[in-house]
Amino acid sequence: MNKKLVLVIVLGAYFMIMMDTSITMTALNEMQQSLHMSSGTLTWVQSAYVLLFGGLLLLGAKLGDVLGLKHVFLCGLCLFLLFSITTGLATNTMMLIISRAGQGIAAALVSPSILAFINLIYDDGPEKRKAVSFYSTIAGIGASGGLIVGGILTSLVSWRLCFLINIPMCIIFILLAIKLLPQTTTSSYPPRIDLFGALLSVVSILLIVLGMERLNMAFSLINFVLILIGLILLITFIAYEHKVKYPIIELSLFKNKIRSSGYLLRFLFLSTSFSYWYYMSIYFQDSFNLSPLNTGLLLICTTGVNFIVALNIHKLLKSQTNISVLIKGILISIVGMILLIFCLNHQVGITMFILPLILIGVGQGFIFTPLTNLGVYQVTNEQSGIASGLVNLAHQIGSSAGIVFELIIATTLLHILNFENNNSSLTLISMVIGTVIQIIMLLYVLLVFKKKENKYEI
Repeated sequence: MNKKLVLVIVLGAYFMIMMDTSITMTALNEMQQSLHMSSGTLTWVQSAYVLLFGGLLLLGAKLGDVLGLKHVFLCGLCLFLLFSITTGLATNTMMLIISRAGQGIAAALVSPSILAFINLIYDDGPEKRKAVSFYSTIAGIGASGGLIVGGILTSLVSWRLCFLINIPMCIIFILLAIKLLPQTTTSSYPPRIDLFGALLSVVSILLIVLGMERLNMAFSLINFVLILIGLILLITFIAYEHKVKYPIIELSLFKNKIRSSGYLLRFLFLSTSFSYWYYMSIYFQDSFNLSPLNTGLLLICTTGVNFIVALNIHKLLKSQTNISVLIKGILISIVGMILLIFCLNHQVGITMFILPLILIGVGQGFIFTPLTNLGVYQVTNEQSGIASGLVNLAHQIGSSAGIVFELIIATTLLHILNFENNNSSLTLISMVIGTVIQIIMLLYVLLVFKKKENKYEI
């Protein structure tokens, strides 16, 4: 088995589906004009993908464990190919939204298999550290890369190419996967899935993600109710999992403090980093009249640096533990965020933003790989799929929750302080909130891990 080619296949597929989480953001105006969409239905182009992607992640992970990673991975890729075609060729709003939902379902099947394959084919050591750093690089830059690619394709050709570009990639990945991916089933369990538990997990996560996605557009009571019902169902699901013979999630995964902390920290960090991409994209376009293309190019200061650092972080992990690297990354990111807040508060020229953007990119490059390592710490082959699913779930829920959480607090503070509610003010307060969250992350890591670092050797 050629491990390098396997890694290229799974990481290429992962980049494609992560890119599609944000590729529409810079193409929404063109979609709206082309298909004569209302503003209300336009939001579902993004929400449909994120909703189904996040909602079905745990089920997708369990299917990989039970039915075999290769089968589920290929099934997901074939569906992604089909719905990329129908999305790119959509002739009306309904066809576009249904196709995006189909892409989300496919992504939920593909995504958990990626890290599970890495955990399966590599033994602990330098090779695995390097592979995980590559995975973390894709996780870190996939969504931001979507903003850039979407801006370029929409500006130069058409919004349809944002989806049609997936066709040749899917075909290549499918053909290579059929030939090169190992035939393996990671689970020793009989091929059974608890349908009621699966239903509870899907509905609870769907409601939570749906509520958060809708809150991003309107602070209505129904959206808070959706989140509350989702949380109640999630608690019910966890209680049910304690009793069922073939659970969707092995709750023993959460008994390990290192893994649980990895999921929590990933959720918190994604809530700040995705908000950073979202609000800064709007800010640069609104305050400096930059086009989506030029905004994407400016944000390469973060994306490009993140990419370079993350690709090489495995070298640092040879001599330092994950916790040491994580602490350094959070510190660098906090410094970058503080400088960014200074620039936003003083409304400086655009060139003054370059340094904080670079520092934030360095911090992100340091952070993602250790967080991934914590999330799959000491998992068995039988647990690799669901552990990978939990890593991805923390990633997706954190991305959605961050924007909503920061928007609610920022809007409330602006109202209390009687400040003007505009994009500049929202961006400034959101970055302050993000910085506070990262400081909380730093304190958590120092309190929970630092004294036990040598004991756990992480």
